[in-house]
Amino acid sequence: MPINKFWLGHLDLNKKVHIYGGGISGLLAAYRFQKEGIDFTLHEKSNRLGGKLQTDLTEHGPVEWAANAIVHSPEVEKLLSDLELTPIAATKGLKKCVYRKGKIQSFPPLSFLELLKVFKNLFRPIPPLSNCSLKEAFTPLLSEEICDEVLTPIFRGVYATGSEDLSATAVIPGLSQFEGLPYHNFFSSKLKNRSPLQSLSFKGGMQEFIDALSKKVRDHCNLNSNTPLQENSLVCTDPHSAAELLKSHPDINNLLNSIESVPIHSSCFVLKDEIKELKGCFGLLFNAKESKNIMGILANHEIFPQREYPKFSYTVISKTKINIDDVPLLTNYKTSLVEQKMFSHSYGLPLYNSNLIKVQKKLDKQEDAAFFGNYTDSISLRKLVELTSS
Repeated sequence: MPINKFWLGHLDLNKKVHIYGGGISGLLAAYRFQKEGIDFTLHEKSNRLGGKLQTDLTEHGPVEWAANAIVHSPEVEKLLSDLELTPIAATKGLKKCVYRKGKIQSFPPLSFLELLKVFKNLFRPIPPLSNCSLKEAFTPLLSEEICDEVLTPIFRGVYATGSEDLSATAVIPGLSQFEGLPYHNFFSSKLKNRSPLQSLSFKGGMQEFIDALSKKVRDHCNLNSNTPLQENSLVCTDPHSAAELLKSHPDINNLLNSIESVPIHSSCFVLKDEIKELKGCFGLLFNAKESKNIMGILANHEIFPQREYPKFSYTVISKTKINIDDVPLLTNYKTSLVEQKMFSHSYGLPLYNSNLIKVQKKLDKQEDAAFFGNYTDSISLRKLVELTSS
């Protein structure tokens, strides 16, 4: 079966492919190649596969190093079935909240008057989107205040940065075709094609997903590898590591080094007592006004009670290392703290700004290597699966 090109750059599938990086991108690419009978070797410099996706199994339940779930789609469902995995679904009906104006507000966190103004603005045209930030694109609809206090937390929870730093067209695929048309047209189209978002994970955490993929391709993997870049290579590392691999190609090296990244710190706090304000909540998002460092809190025991957490488990996503005193709401529960585990990723996520769009176009013209990862098309695990699906 012909493979739809899911990478940027040049790759000859009639020759042996060398995959560099055994994180989720490399594993998904390897699994697809194996299914299609394409000859490949996966080179991973560490002694394990999975990259940032990893789970620590503790006496207080699973603790994720990075993503705690993958969003359902038909392609995700098929992959999990092929891997003989039984996912668990996030609890339905949990409130998703934003900390706004000094208090927790569930969605939509807008006053009646604000909602009326937004409804009126739906008939305003979407502004020119060339080099336009997400905030600039949606200020005519929402107002600057709502962009800062509501839109930014939503996207900060995914991209770890504010709406003013994100490219509108990079983070909202298809938006550009509505440029100059009323916002109403765009949202009508989205609602027409909308499917419910359902988060999936596994009883033993995301490690189950990694282990199942690894088992399928392990015979083709070279761990603890220092193999220099070979001809016909697919680079599936983060941009920084990719630049190191391509030191002998100054133009590509410079391109990859120009991709900005956002550091991510994931801290799990296990408490004896439940945070009352987060009972029945999926999580809580913060805007930069309320907290420059803390981006959000996830209530793990609420989201996936099937894991049978013996105590109350909360994951806090931040820009820098933290302790319990640094987290709004958690400061009142210091005496309840049982355990804290923190995982830091210096090159956490690529910054989806206008520069990244330019870099993607230039990488796609390269003849000396191919590239695939969370900076080549989408940051989403679901999208990575969809891109590599048959």
